[in-house]
Amino acid sequence: AHPGNQYIVEQLFEISESLSRRASHIALLLPLDGRYKRAAEAIRNGFLSAWFADQSVAKPTVKVFSVTAENVAEVYQHALADGADFIVGPLVKRTIESLLSSTKVTVPALLLNRIDDASLAQIAANPDLEFSAERVYQFGLSPEDEASSMARYIWKQGHRRVAALAPESTLGERLLNAFSNEWSTLGGTLNQLVEYSGDQTRYSSAVRKAFNLDYSSARAKSLIQTIGRSVIHQPRPRKDIDALFIGGLPLDNRQLIPQLRYYGVGNIPMYSSSHTYSGTADPGSDVDLDGSSFGDMPLILGVDSSNLSYRNFRNDWPKLGPQGTRMYAFGVDTYWMTGNAAKMRYQDDAQFRGATGVLSVKRTGEIVRDLEVAKFVEGVPVVSRESY
Repeated sequence: AHPGNQYIVEQLFEISESLSRRASHIALLLPLDGRYKRAAEAIRNGFLSAWFADQSVAKPTVKVFSVTAENVAEVYQHALADGADFIVGPLVKRTIESLLSSTKVTVPALLLNRIDDASLAQIAANPDLEFSAERVYQFGLSPEDEASSMARYIWKQGHRRVAALAPESTLGERLLNAFSNEWSTLGGTLNQLVEYSGDQTRYSSAVRKAFNLDYSSARAKSLIQTIGRSVIHQPRPRKDIDALFIGGLPLDNRQLIPQLRYYGVGNIPMYSSSHTYSGTADPGSDVDLDGSSFGDMPLILGVDSSNLSYRNFRNDWPKLGPQGTRMYAFGVDTYWMTGNAAKMRYQDDAQFRGATGVLSVKRTGEIVRDLEVAKFVEGVPVVSRESY
């Protein structure tokens, strides 16, 4: 007669049934025409390669549909009528918002991007849509995900007081904001946050500002004025920073990191997102990045994952460039998550080492990705075995 039998146990049975039921018919919705065609094709190829490699007795049927913001609702209904019980996609944010804001999503959907909380709240507030967050998963390859991942990695390395530097750009701002938010959530101290322009002199200014070197020079100048004689002066960097997060593209970081060495702070551990690496070994150019670490996908760094052999991948796709490789890996991991995201959502410690990184799922349905970490040695990335 316990009230839990009425209010809890019945719900637990429903959840248990939904978690154990695997999709039998997946509809893959991608922008196979237009601006995102190449990315969509690489995702499709990775998804279908994972499907072919799946040794399950009852693996799902997969059908691929080309979608835009204008036709996605119609295609969705067609996929349901065709028997789809799981939707993967869309990829483009505008198309995702078009689907969710105009259609009742009645089967699980794994979105291949993230939409902001405000848009999601507006969709959920519309009673006509009967929106259920339990049916929706969000998986993306955003700069914010990478910055957050590197914040967690830096924290695991024992650093607590950091500075962050990035160029004055949309990418730089996104990386800094995400890193700052995650670092604050972890409980770390962000002692300095510096944005710099692309002007050559600004790299030097950014380093001087981050480490208070201008204050040191000002103190020396004040001393000279007080005693009325010249003195030998070496600017002293601040001592309360034990690690650096550097956001930016290869060209930025190749000029910024030598400035750190010039001012005597190049021995401080330096960490970046994947944006510091072109995806192809270039020792002649990347030697200036020596000593710095960065996070990237296992597949880019030539590391095997639980669902993909790097050697087999290269044999099958020898001419696929870095960007295509990233999208292919995204497709591979997406296929795997269609059968596991529901269970992982309610298992706090559940992780999977995929081709894009170590994956886990929040209760909100967001798929979290932690990166493989490598360090530049003589211009070549060397994978750290302490990544996780």
